[in-house]
Amino acid sequence: AVNNSLNVNFGAISEGKMQEEVISFKQIYYNVNVNEPTRPSRFFGKAVTKEQLQALGVNAENPPAYISSVAYGRQVYLKLSTNSHSTKVKAAFDAAVSGKSVSGDVELTNIIKNSSFKAVIYGGSAKDEVQIIDGNLGDLRDILKKGATFNRETPGVPIAYTTNFLKDNELAVIKNNSEYIETTSKAYTDGKINIDHSGGYVAQFNISWDEVNYDPEGNEIVQHKNWSENNKSKLAHFTSSIYLPGNARNINVYAKECTGL
Repeated sequence: AVNNSLNVNFGAISEGKMQEEVISFKQIYYNVNVNEPTRPSRFFGKAVTKEQLQALGVNAENPPAYISSVAYGRQVYLKLSTNSHSTKVKAAFDAAVSGKSVSGDVELTNIIKNSSFKAVIYGGSAKDEVQIIDGNLGDLRDILKKGATFNRETPGVPIAYTTNFLKDNELAVIKNNSEYIETTSKAYTDGKINIDHSGGYVAQFNISWDEVNYDPEGNEIVQHKNWSENNKSKLAHFTSSIYLPGNARNINVYAKECTGL
């Protein structure tokens, strides 16, 4: 699977240690098309009967279709990775993929210099059906250019096809022959809750929250947290700060007066 080949580090992303972007695109060398049949019967041998087609599940609700076009080329999946916390990471990644010069921007140049990529490429190689390439982000454009055009050394493989209904040649559905994942992430800064009890009474607080992380497969893991001083009586003047990580959510703060207890 593409997910396993790219090794997206969901844990590091959720902890804010890394920023990663996954990109998928096709480079089509050529298309092979089928001429529209003048009659549906031309797709069947003379020995094929109506009953045989019905036995295979062909009916008005499930009409037969044919592959009218196949695209040959290569499918590219990219994972771009960096440990930079800059807000310009997206711009740096876009420049690396497009080949745009960033020589006039020191920050973008440093991000690209200290970032990496991993590419999973289906097709485009006479030797390997699937290529897995790791490298520095600055070398990415050269990798994408190599094998971008059709020749003897870079043959295409079927990467997509179009189907049409046999009865009227109308478009049925367009399919890709492989799956891909899209990873999105949001960066949140850490925060804190400040408690300042200065009233002339005994107070108690109950503060809780959830912390969200992800396992290596991208599954969400939620841990419920409670403040260690929950439900303990506090006299004025009491102050405290509770620090919350950027992945905290469902934050609940409850305060009550307990004078006379």
